[in-house]
Amino acid sequence: IARNYLIAQGADILIALNGGRGTLEEICYGLDFEKKVLSLNSWNIPGVNLINSIEEAAPFLDEVFYREFLSSLNKKYEI
Repeated sequence: IARNYLIAQGADILIALNGGRGTLEEICYGLDFEKKVLSLNSWNIPGVNLINSIEEAAPFLDEVFYREFLSSLNKKYEI
């Protein structure tokens, strides 16, 4: 349980692959922590973005990492 919690809390974005209850738990934690959660052949629940291929994850990854990049610049240069 602690591992799933830590994975979800430490992630910038979660990509759920076909899995069982542990995957579902990580998804739920991710949603609780307001993380972007993608599902590739995994659970289909409200708040999760369904993707059909890993290539479809690219725009979500770009959005998350761009936001993190801007945040780090703001902190570094006090913008």
